Amino acid sequence: MICLYLEKNPAVKAKLIQEIDEVIPNETDISSDNLKKLHYTQAVINETGRMYGPGTAIFSRHVVKDNASKEVQVKTGTLVNLSFIPNNYNPTFYVNPHEFNPDRWLN
Repeated sequence: MICLYLEKNPAVKAKLIQEIDEVIPNETDISSDNLKKLHYTQAVINETGRMYGPGTAIFSRHVVKDNASKEVQVKTGTLVNLSFIPNNYNPTFYVNPHEFNPDRWLN
């Protein structure tokens, strides 16, 4: 997904390449210390995860007793999946949530 977002956002791609070229100018400079300096790269990874998370059915649970609210009744044994993806697009938590913006992760 990172490649897709980079192709859709050429300015982000250019900034990412520039950071990598500055921090790791050649293959022999790859080290854990240098990787820690790739702040914008980490922001791109974080933003990709926010936009397209790892999965929605990670938090599956079986209901152990009947539950009901005004709108929904859930019977014992029903498999319920909790999705946190809608929070990632909630304007309460993120300004312009549908915009791919790695800068939101930088201080």
